Amino acid sequence: VSTPIAIFVPIVVRTVVDQSLANPSTDQLLGWAGLLVLLAVVSALAGFTAQWALLNFRVKVLRDVRLKVFRHMQRLPRAYHTSRETGHLMSRQTDDIGNLQAAMADALTRIMVQAVRGVAFAVMLFYVEWHMALAGMLLVLVLYAISHLTSPRLRELSRDALERWTDVSAAIHQALSGHLLIQATAGEARESARFVKILHESVRSDVRRSMYSLYLAQVYGILSGIGPALIVLGGVFLIVTTDFTVGGLFAFFMYLGQLLTVVGIVVKFNTRFQGSLASLERIFEVLDTEPERPIDRNGGRRVRVHGAIRFDAVSFAYEPDRPVLHDLDLEIEAYTRVALVGPSGAGKSTVASLIPRFYDPTSGRILVDGVDLRTLDLRNYRSQ
Repeated sequence: VSTPIAIFVPIVVRTVVDQSLANPSTDQLLGWAGLLVLLAVVSALAGFTAQWALLNFRVKVLRDVRLKVFRHMQRLPRAYHTSRETGHLMSRQTDDIGNLQAAMADALTRIMVQAVRGVAFAVMLFYVEWHMALAGMLLVLVLYAISHLTSPRLRELSRDALERWTDVSAAIHQALSGHLLIQATAGEARESARFVKILHESVRSDVRRSMYSLYLAQVYGILSGIGPALIVLGGVFLIVTTDFTVGGLFAFFMYLGQLLTVVGIVVKFNTRFQGSLASLERIFEVLDTEPERPIDRNGGRRVRVHGAIRFDAVSFAYEPDRPVLHDLDLEIEAYTRVALVGPSGAGKSTVASLIPRFYDPTSGRILVDGVDLRTLDLRNYRSQ
């Protein structure tokens, strides 16, 4: 709705200016002024309605993304969670999803509308005066080229800033969850020093990204200031030497200003979009991880568990060539208790983690009530 209005207004202005210079009339001016006010109100109402609809859309999509990531994290295997800091996983839910707005469908819709407006304004530039239009399009192409060439670096800086901030989130989570241990060992100063170092790296990374964006903004500002001024001077020259009118210059300058506004919106969007792409990569790193297989490929058996546990020549390693358990044979009768005693790293927690099948043995097998764990329906088994 607003695009045709934006195209029509400069033509009205050109007509008003040229008619007023040739034959001044107060009544005509008031009539044209009323029409311009009416068009502005209609355009504003259309814009408000679109923004309201897109705002609701964005909130709902972000909610769905959060829910999808949360449910997927719940289904990921224990090995995935133990190999990553809790703060790092929390950062995907808080920082990364919150940073997706530039990549949302509503933002892309607005950019598509701006692209249509840009094409329309460029066509009208050529309609008003094609010599000046060529200079205007050259300016737009230069601005686009700069944006295109700097995008990879901007995304790289955004990704690094996100990673550093994730480290900060993880450090805060560790300090809060381990508060009693820190106090018990008088480690407040040590933890503070560690946090200062992590925070310092995050700030440095954020400053690098912000300064790069600032440099780009200054380049855009200089080009957007000098370019139109030179083009307008060319328009004045055409008024003096050809039949080009003052009204035509007004209309051309309005179209050029709106075209540069569109370019500015797209450039600013690209800056935020690169940051959103960095967040998207981190989110899909989670979503692309294979979830835990709830049922064995051979079909999961549902059994009534009594609790007789048997480890049959079980070996296990968290990392290749670093075994924790070596050919362990262990038999525990149902309804009995067994204490595993040994130094740190002996494998006590590993044995406990193998029983609910958080991990599968590297070799050997684990049986419950004489049934291999790998043949059971995992959800049914764990619920017991």
